Amino acid sequence: MGDNNKHRIHEYIKTEMLFDKSANLLTDEKPLLGDIIDSMGLQMLVPFLETEFGISIPDLELIPENFYNINSITDLVDRLAKRD
Repeated sequence: MGDNNKHRIHEYIKTEMLFDKSANLLTDEKPLLGDIIDSMGLQMLVPFLETEFGISIPDLELIPENFYNINSITDLVDRLAKRD
């Protein structure tokens, strides 16, 4: 699950949130909050994750640690997918 999910998340962030050459610098470890994902970006990302992966992200999971980078987002998705 993880690698395919990671690729889908990576591609979404790259195409929907990065509109310039910095898209080539996006890595799975690069911090996202503040530089790439702001509050509006999070409002776009959460519905994408819920729809794309068939999960529900509870408010308690909307914490910076879960959206720090692509790896942490993938971990959140995988964990919630196992629960649902």
